Amino acid sequence: WTAVSEVTFGRDDSGDSGFSVSVDRRLNDAWSVGGVVELNSSTTPLRAYREDIESDLAGIDFTYRRDESFGINGGLRTQDFSDSNTKNSAFVDGHWRWVTGPRYKLDITGAAYASSASEIPTPYFNPASDRELQVGLDNRWLQYRRYDQSVLHRLHVQAGTYDQKNLGTDGIWSLDYDVIWSVDDALDLRGGWRRAKRFYDGESEYQTFYRVGLDWRF
Repeated sequence: WTAVSEVTFGRDDSGDSGFSVSVDRRLNDAWSVGGVVELNSSTTPLRAYREDIESDLAGIDFTYRRDESFGINGGLRTQDFSDSNTKNSAFVDGHWRWVTGPRYKLDITGAAYASSASEIPTPYFNPASDRELQVGLDNRWLQYRRYDQSVLHRLHVQAGTYDQKNLGTDGIWSLDYDVIWSVDDALDLRGGWRRAKRFYDGESEYQTFYRVGLDWRF
């Protein structure tokens, strides 16, 4: 069993805190199942918060991991908003190792997503129904390793289609680049960049993100 809980503060002007807990049960070497509950969910759109709308979320998950070369996971979610809207969604994603080497690895990735909502229109992004399908290549290059120290580069390229009810279908893509520096067996430092094209309410939108992270095991 694995359980993880999280408390969030200050995501909106109301000052209300949020809470989430997820539980996973490993059934055997390949299969695991789990669930998640979020009160005042952090996945609530910011535009909803600005209209004093909050949401709670519940879901179930499954994971099948045959080995390092192949794995798939998916889940179902239901999200109840305080404006009486209910959003139901399902997702699945996976990877298959195509190239395995001492310094370079290449995975073929895929992901699918679908959702539906009970109340439209709303003051936040809330399609009556939508579907998304993507495939990609996940490149990992180990530039340096000495004992517990290493430097890893990751480049993940994805492309696919997004369809929103009554507003058509368009192509989407994303490009992610990250560098992970393992200082020792307890500390990892990471930095990355993301450029993506999305499709919202019939309009294309281009996004750029920068990210930094720290993992410290104690």
